[in-house]
Amino acid sequence: MKKLIRTLARPPALALRAIGVTPPEAVFKHLHKRGIFDVALPESKGKLRLMSWGNRVENELFWRGWTGHEPDIMRWWARIALDAQIVLDVGANTGTFAFIAKALNPTATVHAFEPLARIALKIRENSNVSGLDVSVIEAAVADVTGELPIYDPGGANAYSASLDENFLSSSTEAKIVPVTTIDDHCSANGLVPDLIKIDVEGVEGRVLLGARDTLTKVKPLIVCEWTRHSDAHEAARELLRDANYSVIDPETVQEIELTSARGHDDRNVILCPTDRVSALRSTGPL
Repeated sequence: MKKLIRTLARPPALALRAIGVTPPEAVFKHLHKRGIFDVALPESKGKLRLMSWGNRVENELFWRGWTGHEPDIMRWWARIALDAQIVLDVGANTGTFAFIAKALNPTATVHAFEPLARIALKIRENSNVSGLDVSVIEAAVADVTGELPIYDPGGANAYSASLDENFLSSSTEAKIVPVTTIDDHCSANGLVPDLIKIDVEGVEGRVLLGARDTLTKVKPLIVCEWTRHSDAHEAARELLRDANYSVIDPETVQEIELTSARGHDDRNVILCPTDRVSALRSTGPL
């Protein structure tokens, strides 16, 4: 029955998409796009070509456009990426944020970090499909360099693999993966990042602690998913205060406190050097 419904719903849904009308999410979330598709970009930047394996993020981009997934933070990401020359996508998954940044600013150097080999392979496939040179760093990012276990829920795609053993309540498999820090990676590669995205399923505090020199000396803008409250998160909050960073809500553009884990729908924040908050507000998202 479900297969029949999908078969009947797909043609009219695609017809609506062709004329710029997005079908209801209740419909398109069952119509999984598979294969190559194009996404029209803002600022007259043409189109970005990506591969979809039928997963949620790519499906939302296919049906809704470039802001189809996490629209509030994506609009900010795109705005900042237009002028960023060195971009780090930490916890890249299949690389949609990395490729949107590169497509909007082709002269930028973009590094995408993804520790799971089967997912990193998809970033490389997206690089081939898009024709965009995004460097794939097959490693996790934390506050140490070496090797650590990552807890993988399995499946063809994994949105919730984490270095935090307790991040998921469901069963996971521990896999040893390379791990680096932002400071060590930047030092080894001569990078001075303008823009960083952090989406690491509960260990964002550790990632920030591993970026101490970058935060205090370089002061990039950071788009960060904040999902936990731990000793590392508390230490990261202190580091942000010492480095004179403000925490900005992407929807209201007001300063907020990182006092605890945020809800699923509002857990993205912008970490901005305090002396650049006014400029960020005046610029606004795309």
